[in-house]
Amino acid sequence: MNKVTKILAGLLLLAAALIGVYAFMLAEQPKPLSAAVALPAAAPADVNRYSVVVAIQPLAAGKPIPLDAVKVENLPLQPANSFTDATSVVGKLPVVDVGVGVPLLQSHLSGGLADQIAAGERAVAVNIDEAVAVGYRIKPGDFVDVFFTLKQDSAEIAPTQARLLLPRLRVLATGQVSVNEDASRADPNRALARTAVLAVPVADVNRLTLAQQSGRLTLALRNPKDDELPSASLFVQPAAVLQPRDYRSGTVDVASGQVLSGKLLQQPVNQAFAGTSLPGLSARKDGVTLRAGPPGPVRLAPMGETVEIIRGGVRQ
Repeated sequence: MNKVTKILAGLLLLAAALIGVYAFMLAEQPKPLSAAVALPAAAPADVNRYSVVVAIQPLAAGKPIPLDAVKVENLPLQPANSFTDATSVVGKLPVVDVGVGVPLLQSHLSGGLADQIAAGERAVAVNIDEAVAVGYRIKPGDFVDVFFTLKQDSAEIAPTQARLLLPRLRVLATGQVSVNEDASRADPNRALARTAVLAVPVADVNRLTLAQQSGRLTLALRNPKDDELPSASLFVQPAAVLQPRDYRSGTVDVASGQVLSGKLLQQPVNQAFAGTSLPGLSARKDGVTLRAGPPGPVRLAPMGETVEIIRGGVRQ
């Protein structure tokens, strides 16, 4: 190899080395953002949103929900058994405390059979069988008359008797099926109902429970369009177990803050509190004070403008 060839070979090696260094430097330089990483796609603007009723004020258990305590908000999720209309929950009673921003669910609110009971009524279960319940033809929503039979004994009942006890009571449930449930979904293999739940005026609950324990009840099915009722004021009514006190004019009950008067005795809840005895229920005259018609007003002794307060059973 001559001298010229050696020089050319050296130049070629030098050029190759320079090209290698340049290529290494290019590889180490940062690439443009558009070429190195692809930007994530923007979130779609039409994500599904759901109308859900949420609490905007704390809701206390047992207190009716006011209109300004709830509103409808659009949420990315729709909880099961939630509400979409705020007016549908107004006035309902929460069974638990509900915090602000919490979606209202059906499980948060009172419901079921309790919502079927009208004001002034109570749901009372009575034992039934085929004979008592018209051959099991009675179903939730029907109206029945309750008759009762008492057999004579040597103590409190004389003579043996049968009569109408309570007219036109609504049947709320039979067995495990109630008026707020679909009876067609009931299990056909389920045992026949042993109880019927009736809507009973609170003043009459005493008589029904006493008659059931001391005698035998019979439910008579009636046409729902038949609204005929007996005239109870035509007959002598037994006195209550608890007799009213003769309060002075202006007496104030500390517990309720009410001024005691004869009108309070006409309230069904006070009549229920006064109670019913078995001799009274069976209309025995011996040892039982009877009076015609409903309980009359209490005679108040004239005491001028004085105010009397009863605290712990002591007049002040």
